[in-house]
Order: sequence, then C-alpha cells, then structure tokens
Amino acid sequence: MDFFVKMHQYGFNLLTVAYRGYSESEGHPSEAGLKLDGIATVNWIKTQGHIVDLNKCWMLGRSLGGAVAINTLAEMPDFFQGALIENTFTGISEMADKLFPFLKAIPTIKKAMLKINWGSGETIKKVRCPTLFITGTDDTFVPPEMIE
Repeated sequence: MDFFVKMHQYGFNLLTVAYRGYSESEGHPSEAGLKLDGIATVNWIKTQGHIVDLNKCWMLGRSLGGAVAINTLAEMPDFFQGALIENTFTGISEMADKLFPFLKAIPTIKKAMLKINWGSGETIKKVRCPTLFITGTDDTFVPPEMIE
C-alpha cells in the first residue's frame, strides 16, 4: 500500500511537495532552489494555523528530499517537533565516491561533474529536534552507508 495512503489511515495529515523541476513542477532543480523550496513550504505552513496544529509538525524527507529536509530543519530549528529522514546521503561528493569509485582518483573530473554539493553531513549538526534516520539495503540508488 502507498506510504501516504497508509499515513492518512493512521490519522496523519501530510503535505507533500514536488520540488522545482520534479514531477510536474516548473523550473529546474538546483541546490539553492531546492533549499528555498523547503523554507518557502514551511513559511506557507506557518500561515495555516487555522487548519494545522503548528505545535505538532514533523518533517519527513526521502532521498534528495532528505537533504532538503535536513537543510530546512537546520534553518528553522524551533519549528519541528521531530524528523524522519529516509535513505538520504551525507553529501553528493561522498555518494559519487560510493557509486563511481574511479572518480576518487580523478578529482578534477569529479569536481567538474558535480553541480551540487548538499553537505548534509555537516548541516545535520545544526538540527536540534529528535531525528530518526531510516535506511534499507534494497535501495537501488542511495547506498545504506550514506546515512551514517
């Protein structure tokens, strides 16, 4: 059963976001743009106090959404009660090392190829709310050790 359907059955209210350049959203994805999307989403939620209990907001981020979530949690440390981060990565550079080990030997090519950094391994140090990290060995894109 779809994750979001199941969460709704358990009584959770969810806001899901299709970031710029994903799904049918306009624009092109960039690290700076996706970070702005995360902050803008929370700022919008803050205007919805008449339909959302602002004291019970949690963050959920999966894969690239985990990186957006970690940045948003760090930028807005007092808003969320907690976070669930699923199969995300410490950084794009580290993930490239795992997926393409030969690039470690050619740092100039690796640097030229990487358009984004997403240093979530450093950013997570700024997150103050309780955070549960979830990973699985069946993920075909993000290696499980990226969550460490």
